[in-house]
Amino acid sequence: MKHLKLLFPLKIPFNYNFPFRQNEPVHLITDVCDLLERYAKGERFFERAQLREAYLFNFNLSGAYLANASLEGSILIEANLKGADLTQADLSKATLCRVNLNFANLKGALIFESNLQGANLIQANLNGANFSGSTLEGAILKRASLRQAKLNHANLRHVNLLGGDLFGASLQDSDLTGSDLFATNFSKADLSYSNLTRADLREANLKNANLKNADLSLANLFGADLSNGDLESANLQGVDLYRSKLKNTNLQNAIYDDQTKFPKWFQPNKHKMSKRSLVFS
Repeated sequence: MKHLKLLFPLKIPFNYNFPFRQNEPVHLITDVCDLLERYAKGERFFERAQLREAYLFNFNLSGAYLANASLEGSILIEANLKGADLTQADLSKATLCRVNLNFANLKGALIFESNLQGANLIQANLNGANFSGSTLEGAILKRASLRQAKLNHANLRHVNLLGGDLFGASLQDSDLTGSDLFATNFSKADLSYSNLTRADLREANLKNANLKNADLSLANLFGADLSNGDLESANLQGVDLYRSKLKNTNLQNAIYDDQTKFPKWFQPNKHKMSKRSLVFS
């Protein structure tokens, strides 16, 4: 038995992800040139870097560890942060247009009032991140995870959230006009007062979602699951609800018109819905 210890002489820490020694003193990055020089030499560990209002236009920082870093107000247009770890980083009021954050970890990050127009966030971990008041128009978030994320008052026009996970997310008064939300999970999400005009919500999971006063006019909800959802006073004019699941859905005072497509068995009057004519603006 005494020889068994030789078979496993090393103990690898559970959270070991980057090539640095645990007991090695951390060099706090406060200068962009220092950051880029160290990155060029192969260093990737920049936890708690203090880079407020930094200019990082088109720079490559893929795979960098920037957890808890302060990048408030920074310029990161077209920067490459693919696979970077920005857990709980502060990116508020930053300019991140067309940034590459594919497969990045931004869990719990502060990204409110930031500009992410055209950003790439494919399969990114955005759980618990705060995007309130931010612009993400045209951003690609395919299969991204935004569980419990905050996107209140956010501009999400024409975003691609195909297959995304927004379980329990808050999107109050957000603008999702024309967005691709095919097979997206909005279970228990708050979409009250949001604009979903012409959005593609086919096969979307909207179980227990709050869609009070939401504008869903001309949206496609073919095959969507709205079970136990709250659509009180929502605008459903021109909406395709054919084959949608409407079990225990609250549709009181929801607005519909002759172009609204319901399942064959559905009777709007029994749900106390209101019929109006669709007015194009």
